[in-house]
Amino acid sequence: MKLANRFVREEKPYTKAELFKMFGLSAGAGEELFSLLLSCGVLVPVRQGGSEPVFKFCFVGIIFFDKLIIRCFPKYIRSTDTPHAQFAQVMNVIHRYGRESKAEFRPSGEQEHMEFSLLSEVLSLLDDYAEHGVYSNVIHESELNGGGEILWDKTIGSIDPFFSNDTPFYMEFHTRRVIDDEQSYVTRLHKYILTECSQLLEGADLLTLFGMAPLYLCDERREHFGSDGYIVQRLRAELDIQFDSQKQELLRRLIRFIERRESLAAEPLHLYGTTAFEAAWEAVCAKAFGNQLKAPLKDLSLPSGLNADYRSKSRLPLIGLIERSNWCLADAKPFEGNGTLIPDIAAFHQHNGETIFVIFDAKYYTYSPSADRLPGIGDIDKQYLYELAFKPFLEAHGITQVKNIFLMPIEGTELEYKGYVELPMLRALGLENIQIVLVPAEKIYECYLENERYEKSCFIKGIIESIENNEENAASKHL
Repeated sequence: MKLANRFVREEKPYTKAELFKMFGLSAGAGEELFSLLLSCGVLVPVRQGGSEPVFKFCFVGIIFFDKLIIRCFPKYIRSTDTPHAQFAQVMNVIHRYGRESKAEFRPSGEQEHMEFSLLSEVLSLLDDYAEHGVYSNVIHESELNGGGEILWDKTIGSIDPFFSNDTPFYMEFHTRRVIDDEQSYVTRLHKYILTECSQLLEGADLLTLFGMAPLYLCDERREHFGSDGYIVQRLRAELDIQFDSQKQELLRRLIRFIERRESLAAEPLHLYGTTAFEAAWEAVCAKAFGNQLKAPLKDLSLPSGLNADYRSKSRLPLIGLIERSNWCLADAKPFEGNGTLIPDIAAFHQHNGETIFVIFDAKYYTYSPSADRLPGIGDIDKQYLYELAFKPFLEAHGITQVKNIFLMPIEGTELEYKGYVELPMLRALGLENIQIVLVPAEKIYECYLENERYEKSCFIKGIIESIENNEENAASKHL
């Protein structure tokens, strides 16, 4: 039976009646779904003065419930209520980020080390197949006069040589023969599970969402492999004799898949996504804009090389320049605090022959010219302090141009400059105001998924020029 697909927008307010009607759920099924979503923080009540309760989705991703698939798309998408292409791109971003960081997005909004969840494990198995292929059971044998490596120990021990001038010559050799047993039990089982995983995604209409083609690697039936207990026993036996780390991890995944798939398949609710999409937005921007916080000082593009005062610290990462707090207490020796300031993105860029230091803060906000819909005073303070922390290093290298920028996502293909925020007492210290720039999320995601820096698309240049043009316009108005 074909599953029903519905779209909802992150943080848009909905009443129960609206959602029940949209999802085609009875009162009983609707209440069950609501209870499950509320318990894991995917759905939260909205405070308001009206009589009818209102809720919003604090989640980006996919929700499975019975024969229903709910696709929660990001809040900044406003042009359509059914963003098929945009949502597919967002899900590929989530998928890739989870894979690269070796973390899985959990409904709590926290990133934890990989744990079993049905859809994430299915995707992991298919990802492993795309990279490494089907599990291979390699058999090493010896053969007489084959084309492989000569096994000298076996040749010398079992074949009589021909001597000439006391030098032994061997007319025959034992050689190594490597056989890839494609009919081994584990190889056959792996093919069956991959086919099952592909069919699961295909049945949920998710293959194309993740850019995958259907897999039909096996036409065997489930009963050909024995009970779950027997399958796990065979996989553990294979794990005991397998020394390749990638294959060991695959065997562990297969064991986990067999042990838990039945119980998880019986659960009414399945989620794949996050209640903290801002973490993905920060990571995407960091890669796309060429974050250099972890780059050693010796590798930075500075106007005239590393200053002599910093050569002893040449291997120190850029972020290591930010000082930590020093505690001087009456009843203890002075000690250094644990925490420090951590910008989202910091990088050096060349613009019109000049080195510019850019500090980006990736803000997952839907822009609105309203104080309660914009970053708060804490975010503003920190952005100024980031510049202050790097100021001695910048001055030592003759870098006078600094750009402090809040990056927010927007639809479309063009960036938009929206002004700046100023804190006069910090501006008086010679620090730069914080610029507000809306960047096209789809373009950022393209660079992230294709592993390219956004700089190649000239958007860094465009951002800097937009800021400079608006600064010039503002200055001319005061003349």
